[in-house]
Amino acid sequence: MSADDFNRRQAEILAKDSDYEMALMLPISGQAVCDRARERLEDYCKHYGVEVVGSESINEKREIVPEGYGKEGYGKEE
Repeated sequence: MSADDFNRRQAEILAKDSDYEMALMLPISGQAVCDRARERLEDYCKHYGVEVVGSESINEKREIVPEGYGKEGYGKEE
């Protein structure tokens, strides 16, 4: 597998999971960071000929993130 083939495959994987990844990042990093990350991801994918579907703002997709995720004490058993 050549480097271009590898990078194209990586772009396909990133494009497929981008909404989920951005939604996980949103509560911790904020909308501005997610928007910049999405722009970089779209540029990377475009360079390798991969289309990112659902590239709108992810503000509405927060239901992917579990309630309380990113907050102090999340996931700790008492």
